[in-house]
Amino acid sequence: MGISPRSRWSNRDESSYKERRSGTKSGIRPRTSKWAEPFADASASMLIVGQLTSLVTLAMMHAGKSPGSGSLENTSWALGESAFLVTGGFGITSFLCLFKVSFSRKAPMRRKRMARIWLLSFLLATQLT
Repeated sequence: MGISPRSRWSNRDESSYKERRSGTKSGIRPRTSKWAEPFADASASMLIVGQLTSLVTLAMMHAGKSPGSGSLENTSWALGESAFLVTGGFGITSFLCLFKVSFSRKAPMRRKRMARIWLLSFLLATQLT
């Protein structure tokens, strides 16, 4: 009498019955590159870039305002057109970085809250400057 198939399959956890696999797993698709996958800590650098560019924008707006204008309605730009465009570029970069962090899924809640507060204060400061 030989070994019944039932007893063979009941012992399938033993190493003698396991299939030999090569180095790669056939069920999992191999990753193409580790450079392409996003990681959670990107929001920290985006927040810092957004904060620094907003400070630069506010400093450039303060430096570009002509000294003779006292009220908000009569303000004029004392620097050249290229400085105005650079200030606008820094402002847009700051807004986009802070906006991206505030609506990121992987960013921690504290970082999202800080980005939203910074974004609101930046918009308020640009309106008052």
